[in-house]
This record gives sequence, structure tokens and C-alpha cells, in this order.
Amino acid sequence: MAIFVFTHLPNDKVPRLVVSFGDDKLRHVVSYGLFAALLFVGLRPWLSGPVKTLAWVAGIGTALAIVDELTQPLTGRTCSLMDFIASFGGTLLGGSVMFLVTAFSEQCWKGKPVVATVNPSPHAVEKRTSTPSPSIRQ
Repeated sequence: MAIFVFTHLPNDKVPRLVVSFGDDKLRHVVSYGLFAALLFVGLRPWLSGPVKTLAWVAGIGTALAIVDELTQPLTGRTCSLMDFIASFGGTLLGGSVMFLVTAFSEQCWKGKPVVATVNPSPHAVEKRTSTPSPSIRQ
């Protein structure tokens, strides 16, 4: 997982591109937000509704953020409550955005079934069987 790789690299080994992407807290919000959004999309088909999916995403994202912060001292990084809060906030933000997108899209399509209608051309020939229908036989 890219989040764990970048958050566990020693500070002097973090790529410049990552460092140049704004404030440390912003990087936590964005990375966990993207993670949560993708996780929501991945879990949605398997769970029974967007509320349940959001709850799972929040739980998994929170657990990941806790493990992430608690294991950083093993690689010379510091465990930070503010980093955890930023990660948790990103998880809620990404999951909530996907929840709203899902709820809105389901509401828009509710009661509006998508059906294809085929209008035959005026030159279409209707095929009939040679056996008369039971109502004609008498």
C-alpha cells in the first residue's frame, strides 16, 4: 500500500514530488481521502447500502490510520495525533463524498427504469405462423 510506504520512509528518503505536494496534513487528507473513495467504490457492490458502506470505509480507514501512526516510530518517524486526525478527516471526507455521489445518483434514477424501445420501420413485415391462433379455430 502506497500510504504505508510513504509514511514509513525516513524523512530524508521521501521523494521531492511528495514533499512538494503541500503541507504534511494536506498530504494525509488527500491520500486517505483517495483511499476512502476507492475503498467505497470497491466495497459498495458487496454491502447492502451506502450507509453500511460508509461505516465500513470509516472503520477500515480509522484502523489503517491508527496502525500507520503507531508503527511509524519503528522506522524513525514520529507518531503524531495531528497526523492521525488529518488521516481520519481525509477518510471521512473521501467516504462522505462517495456516499453523497452514490445517494444522489440512486435518487436520480429511482423510479426511472432505463428501457429501450424499438420502433419498427414502416416497411417491416410481421411474420405470422401458418397455424391459426386458438381464438380463430372455433
